[in-house]
Amino acid sequence: MREPYRQLENSLDEISRCAGRILHMLEEPYAPSPARYVDVVRMFRSISGAWSRHLELSFEFNRKIVDENQAVRKQLAEIQTAPWPRSTSAGLQSIRISGANTLRLLLLQIEAERALLIPAIREAEGAAELVAW
Repeated sequence: MREPYRQLENSLDEISRCAGRILHMLEEPYAPSPARYVDVVRMFRSISGAWSRHLELSFEFNRKIVDENQAVRKQLAEIQTAPWPRSTSAGLQSIRISGANTLRLLLLQIEAERALLIPAIREAEGAAELVAW
């Protein structure tokens, strides 16, 4: 019973770390370049994949969470599938604004899930300990 909760918790940790790395990259001073733009989009693709896997895990846990998280999934998809910008500077500035907002929303969703998930994990662990006695 504890394993699905642990998988969800690990998934949230992974996504939080990835979001933090992307936010750091978006907030630090940079020289616009095609390589940097591709790196940022690649990082969003990575977090989008991790978020999709997380949604699959969390579907069984709570349908309400999944419904709320679909908005984040859509925003991540929009960022990674946006057409190539006229200039890398414009593209990075666009991602810097919309991407940072999306990542902040993602982190708020993660905190909301943790608020539901951690008590459930503790409860499952307590029940498992009682069974072991």
